[in-house]
Amino acid sequence: MGTAGLEPATLACEASDQLAFIPVNWHSLLIMGESGVFVLSATYAPGHWDDVITVSRLAGKIQILLPGYHGQVRGGRSAIRSW
Repeated sequence: MGTAGLEPATLACEASDQLAFIPVNWHSLLIMGESGVFVLSATYAPGHWDDVITVSRLAGKIQILLPGYHGQVRGGRSAIRSW
């Protein structure tokens, strides 16, 4: 999983919270923060159950790459609408 030369970005949400946005591939984003680790993937609307399975598998692969993280990597999808 390469990031194609993209660097992680951080965004301060509140005084004590920070989020890191890390591109995983051309359509997925890893979001890391104090409340957990999340994978957000873009899919085409209206979406399909295969999208949920794919995002879940990606979250599992990222979970393996974070051996010091004891929480669950959560996956989600966001539908892309085409006009």
